[in-house]
Parts: sequence; C-alpha cells; structure tokens
Amino acid sequence: MHLYARGLYARGTKVTVDRSIAELRGIVSRHGGRNFSVTEDDESPRPAVAVLFAIDAKWVRFRQEMPARVAGFDGTGRGLAARRDRRESEVRRRWRVLVLRVKARLEEYRSGLSPFDEVLLPYCVLPDNRTVAEALGPQLEAVYRDGRMPALPAPGRSERGTS
Repeated sequence: MHLYARGLYARGTKVTVDRSIAELRGIVSRHGGRNFSVTEDDESPRPAVAVLFAIDAKWVRFRQEMPARVAGFDGTGRGLAARRDRRESEVRRRWRVLVLRVKARLEEYRSGLSPFDEVLLPYCVLPDNRTVAEALGPQLEAVYRDGRMPALPAPGRSERGTS
C-alpha cells in the first residue's frame, strides 16, 4: 500500500506548516517552555524537522522525519505535480503529528499525570547534541540482543575512566 494512501492521523489536512509551527510555539509557551526554535534538514537523504525548547532547565528536542523531496519529470508535468501535491500533503500531515506528540507529552507532564523522566527524558538533549533516546538506543538494542546489562561507569568517573 502506498504510504500516502493509509488511513493516518490528519490525512488530507489543509493546516499549513506555518500554522502548525505557530500552534507548537503556543503549546510550548503555555506549558512553561522557552527558547522555542525549529530546524529543517531537507538536504540529507532522510529529511527531517526538529522542534527544540527548554523546559525546567533542560533542553528538549522532538524530531520528525519528512518525506524526500520530489525529483524527476515524466514528460507531461502532471505526474510531477501530483507527486509534489502528495508530498506537500504528507509534510502537512507529519507536522500535525508532531503537534499532537508535543502537546500530549507536555500536557501529561504539566498535568501531573506522569513525571518528567517518564514523559520527556527520551527527548532531552545531551552535551554531545544527541537526545537520550539517540544515545541509549544502540545500548538498548544490545541489551535485548545479548540479554546482559552494560557495565556502568563507577560513580564520579566518565566512561573513559577520568573524572
């Protein structure tokens, strides 16, 4: 089945990307976030956008992959236009998904339903600019594959063995 043909959340939305970004900015602000920013990487093989903000003295980043840019021409122009329209529709839909994700997590945390670590920890940005999820993902894969927990560094020491 074609990716754009699935019955997915916000399929066919007409909400513009700019409106979704404005909504995200408002959601983050209402929940105590500050220093809101959006980055776009549409030059890489896996285009993505990211929303970054600070909340409770921690930086949080939500990343959302986007469909690849449309390339090629079938000679009539209609095929290219249709592919562009489908891509633009999918971009709008993914921005709506991102709004939903951020709103749900911030509401769950700020409403006191779940602590920060359960809701936002995977999205916290570490000093090396990776999120906790990006940093721990490979280790988690190894734990499940090997059935062993990784060795933890001794208290007060880095992974390299220095303080």
